[in-house]
Amino acid sequence: MQITFPESIFQKAERLAVDRGYSSVGDYVSELVTRDESFDSPFQDRKAEVEEALLAGLASGPATPFQRADWEELQRRVHEVHGKKSAAS
Repeated sequence: MQITFPESIFQKAERLAVDRGYSSVGDYVSELVTRDESFDSPFQDRKAEVEEALLAGLASGPATPFQRADWEELQRRVHEVHGKKSAAS
């Protein structure tokens, strides 16, 4: 396949290919396409799970304002999961 770029884009691609250690612009572009293709795939696997969680949240009742205590509890849980002491302790 042959692709034609405007000269300014080709020059940028050429510079980036060299800077990143690719042997050619074609190799660089090929890597970009491969990375782009795989970017969404991890999220596609979990799309149904996320939609289910959102629907459960909507069905859980009326929304309430997020209070300072809610933020503190969230922070405590994050620190607990990541093995850090809570700021409140």
